[in-house]
Amino acid sequence: MPSIEISIPAGYVQGLVRTLLGLYAAKAETIRLAVLEQLDAGSEEAVGLPTHQAEMAAVGDLLDQFNWSLADRDEPAEIGGPDQLVAEVLRVLLHESAADLAEACETLDTAAPDLEPIDAGLATVADARDLFAAACRR
Repeated sequence: MPSIEISIPAGYVQGLVRTLLGLYAAKAETIRLAVLEQLDAGSEEAVGLPTHQAEMAAVGDLLDQFNWSLADRDEPAEIGGPDQLVAEVLRVLLHESAADLAEACETLDTAAPDLEPIDAGLATVADARDLFAAACRR
């Protein structure tokens, strides 16, 4: 499986780790549901379970690169791993950045709009887009 490495600016590392933690939790929930389904069916075969476990382990490997920490960082960090997984994580980061921007737009006061959060959100979305595009070009 092809592998890539992307440099993440310091200001985005915390969001990236938060995204990875959410993805890890989702993979864990998928495993939980697969096990419950297996138990309910009385099946001896763990259909899909090895795949789910491997996916969760791959996300865990990415989290290991950041020591599973949401601490602020002063320096950029590298994320390296399977190209499709890294691209997917950066796609989710882009989506979350866009959602944050949409939320900032919803809370604008039309009588006295503070556009600073919008400008910051636009910059974050643009940076997240560039990170995602860099992962997809490789």
